[in-house]
Amino acid sequence: KYNYYKETKCSLTDCFDKFSQMEVLQKNDSWYCGKCKEHVQATKKMDIYSTPPILILNLKRFKSFSHWGGKICNNVDFPIEGLDLNPYIKDKSGQKPEDHIYDLYGVVNHYGSMGGGHYIAFCKHYDKGWVEYNDSHVGPMRMEEVVTKDAYVLFYKARSLGNTVNYHEIRQSLNDFSTQLNTYL
Repeated sequence: KYNYYKETKCSLTDCFDKFSQMEVLQKNDSWYCGKCKEHVQATKKMDIYSTPPILILNLKRFKSFSHWGGKICNNVDFPIEGLDLNPYIKDKSGQKPEDHIYDLYGVVNHYGSMGGGHYIAFCKHYDKGWVEYNDSHVGPMRMEEVVTKDAYVLFYKARSLGNTVNYHEIRQSLNDFSTQLNTYL
C-alpha cells in the first residue's frame, strides 16, 4: 500500500513479492469472457520467465489521481550487490541460477515533486568506485551513499557477465526501456 504523505520503508524484495502476487481485478476492471459473453471479475498474475543481462528497474514514484497527483515517498531499500531473482523465475529450465543474480552499477535519483525536480545519477566506475553526476559537478562518493530514498531508476548487471561491459547490450536495454517508457507517455 502506498502512502503518499508519510515516508515508509520497503525492500526491493517486497516490491518483487507484490509484483508477483495474484491480483483480483476490481469491478471497473472486469474482463470480457468470450465463452459466457459477460464481463466477469478476473484475476491477473505477473510472472518472470527469463532475465536480461542488463536489468533496468523503474520504481513507481508518481501517482495520478482524478485531478491531481503526487510523489510516492516510500523508501525502497535495494541491494548494491547480490540481487537474487531466482525465487521469482517461473521456469528455470535451461538457465543457470547465476544468470539471475545482479550487481548494481547505476542509480538515477529524483529530488523534488511531481510538478518539478532535479535528477542526479550515481554510477559505478569499473576501477574508480562510485561516482556522482550532478549537472556539471562530477565527483567520487562512498558506496554507503548510493542507496537513497530518492532512487527512481536502478541499473543492474548480471553477475555472470563478470567485469566485461558489452555496450551493445547496454544500448539495447536502454532502447528497450525507452520504448516501453514512451508507450506510457
